[in-house]
Amino acid sequence: MKKIILVPLFILIVLIIIICLMMGVEYLASLLLNFEFVNFYGPIILSLNVLAGFLLLIPFSILLEAIVNYTGFNKYGGNFIVHLIQLSLFIFYMEFTIPRMDIVQFYSDTEIILYIIMYFTFLGIAKIGELIKKDDEQSLNNNK
Repeated sequence: MKKIILVPLFILIVLIIIICLMMGVEYLASLLLNFEFVNFYGPIILSLNVLAGFLLLIPFSILLEAIVNYTGFNKYGGNFIVHLIQLSLFIFYMEFTIPRMDIVQFYSDTEIILYIIMYFTFLGIAKIGELIKKDDEQSLNNNK
């Protein structure tokens, strides 16, 4: 019974850590960019919205990477183009949802820069996760 509870608890703890990391990135970005949150819960809602945006990008990512790998275009910078398409879809999602939530007040045209910073932060977290997974699989193969 204890093992059944540990997996969702671990997932919840990891999501909380990711959301707190994104709130830290938002704070650092607010020092550089000209924006402020309208209410107290703005950073949390914005972090959850970024997480939702990345979850919505998963099917597009799988489809685009499969197309790039099938065509053999990954040798010629296809992964870069996939990331550009994902970034444009992420910015479109954020531009569509954030003004309707009324949680952030931008005082200049820096919202795209904020979305790019948040995208690359999440992309960095994903790449670190892939490196850990690869290292884990490598250590499991070495122990056999």
